[in-house]
Amino acid sequence: MIPAEMKTKTCDYLFSFTRSHLFAVIDGASVPGLLEAIKKNNTQYCCLLSGKLSSELAQVAPYLVKLEKKSPLTEWLLDGWGTHSGIYCIIDESVPFMDVRKHFRSVQIVKNYDSKCVFFRYYDPRVMNVYLPTCTSNEAKQMFGPIAIYLLEGERSNSVKKYSLMEGEVNLKEYLYIS
Repeated sequence: MIPAEMKTKTCDYLFSFTRSHLFAVIDGASVPGLLEAIKKNNTQYCCLLSGKLSSELAQVAPYLVKLEKKSPLTEWLLDGWGTHSGIYCIIDESVPFMDVRKHFRSVQIVKNYDSKCVFFRYYDPRVMNVYLPTCTSNEAKQMFGPIAIYLLEGERSNSVKKYSLMEGEVNLKEYLYIS
């Protein structure tokens, strides 16, 4: 659990963007009880795996969740800041939820160096913090799609990394909080 002051500052920053919505892609395998918490909070969400899932797989699947500033779910997720459990993104308020879902589902299967299809765990901030700075212009455009900004945990639990696209290139700014 992060200190209350840092949690407040992080929440304020995540919700500081105007005319936009905050979404999270959370790894059910990293957050025990995620699916139950989402269902309890009456928020817009969807599983990013397709098809009928067993209850066991549904518990560990990645979920796209629209977050609201004062919701218990947002508070609960921010308690886990620094545990590499998901990524946050800012999306223009005009973008439909299903377009966001379609985008994230389109980037979860990639080809490795042997041209084999593999599952890309982009929703792990440790993966995205390595991947985004190395993207070519085309890869960056594909990864961002309708996403205006990715907000990820930094290497230190008291930081937020802000990734955006500027002229087809990934731009990074890091924000540190005093804990």
